[in-house]
Amino acid sequence: MKYPEQLKLVNEAAQMIADGASREDVDFYLEEQGVEKWNAKKINQALDRQLRDRHKPMVRSYMEDQILDTKLDEFDDLDADTFEKLQYEVVAEMKSESRQKIRAMIAEEKSEAEILEAVQHQFFTEEEALAYLDQQNAEQSRNVSRKSQGIGLIVLGVLLSAGTMGMASGGMYVFTGLILWGVFILMKSD
Repeated sequence: MKYPEQLKLVNEAAQMIADGASREDVDFYLEEQGVEKWNAKKINQALDRQLRDRHKPMVRSYMEDQILDTKLDEFDDLDADTFEKLQYEVVAEMKSESRQKIRAMIAEEKSEAEILEAVQHQFFTEEEALAYLDQQNAEQSRNVSRKSQGIGLIVLGVLLSAGTMGMASGGMYVFTGLILWGVFILMKSD
């Protein structure tokens, strides 16, 4: 089955769900259309993605406002598994955004208190924020250490190369290697 045909069936299935049909009705419809089982599975997966994408902004808004439990009837067209996956996706997205905000605020050299105030919400607790903040600070200090090592190797290689200009050229390869290794470490630390 070609992609345009699958897309057409996904849209038809989504319309059926919006009109109140059940998943069993959709499966029966696909069977009537002569869709093979593995294609029907792909169509159902695409249907799940389409329904999650359609409802994601609303679910996120309700979760942020902590009123999702009172609005469950608006999501009758989602089965329990799809609704659970959607909630997980929204929480994961919110946590990812909080982590990005922490990295940006560290780069801006904001205080720990300002960072915690800006990123803390019911799905990203203070403990998670502190753990991630510690992890980012440790990573930043490792990068500083790597940069120091890289610069040290470059300087050592240049000094030794300059000091052995008149000697045999075998040592030059080692010293050039030190310089290249230092450059590699510098590039890796960024």
